[in-house]
Amino acid sequence: MGSIPGVPESDLEDRLARWAQLCSAPVPPPGRRFYSITYLHNGTLWTATVGETLRGTKTKTRRSATAPVAVSTPVSDPATVLAILPGDPLFHVVTDAGPTVKFISAWENPYMVGIHDIQGSTRFDTA
Repeated sequence: MGSIPGVPESDLEDRLARWAQLCSAPVPPPGRRFYSITYLHNGTLWTATVGETLRGTKTKTRRSATAPVAVSTPVSDPATVLAILPGDPLFHVVTDAGPTVKFISAWENPYMVGIHDIQGSTRFDTA
């Protein structure tokens, strides 16, 4: 599958199976495992990458005297992505957010992303 911080290689398949069960999703076969997805949510372009915190870019258009100007602002969330489970019509993203961690995430765990919101993706075998 690939490396996930804090998860020994010997435990990866077991963890993936548990996360898939949590999402009521099938365990993706090795060639269908996603390392990263980029998706649009409420006007923000987010990137979920396994082993990294969620990050994004919010773009707003502001008026100026001559023409509209797009202003981009980086945004982030402290949740670390543990797995991305593909599906149709939804992808499931599993993070380390939950009631026992010392940070607050804006995202449910796991959360879903509609396939029509996906702007890009990278599989483990191409990462």
